[in-house]
Amino acid sequence: MRRSDGLTPVAAAAFLAAAMALAQPALGAGAATGDAAAQGGGAATGESAPVEAIDGFRSARFGMAEAAVLAAIEKDFGLKAGEVAREANPLEKTTALVAQVNDLIPDSGPARIVYILGYKSKALIQVNVVWGRPVVEKPDLKQLATTANILQRYFMERHYAPGSVYVNR
Repeated sequence: MRRSDGLTPVAAAAFLAAAMALAQPALGAGAATGDAAAQGGGAATGESAPVEAIDGFRSARFGMAEAAVLAAIEKDFGLKAGEVAREANPLEKTTALVAQVNDLIPDSGPARIVYILGYKSKALIQVNVVWGRPVVEKPDLKQLATTANILQRYFMERHYAPGSVYVNR
């Protein structure tokens, strides 16, 4: 079944999860329960917090060189450089470092994290996270939807600039 935007439910959930996973510093138990206080957000206490900035993904920071990104991947996921695929994009002339991980978020299943290095800068410019297809041939739809909902709730409770977060559009 296709949605009005042309995406299948699996593709839509994977896209949502990937789009929202970019900024997640380290989702823990608080994210799974929706507990804003456990996540460090001010929503549970009613206090006003400063606008949060997205400066990377976990230990990797935008602007890092390839060697530093590989070191961050090893720190975050225990993957050595030889376990991270290096792919060239001939059209964009960028380089991608691709890490396969399980349970990036507790009980989320297999995920592919793609760290993209700029053509001229050779530095980290983008991070994509994908669950579902093409990571696994037959994704668990309930697990995928649960992961997307956890991420959506997590990011809606963060303090990003007004008008910079869009949900279900």
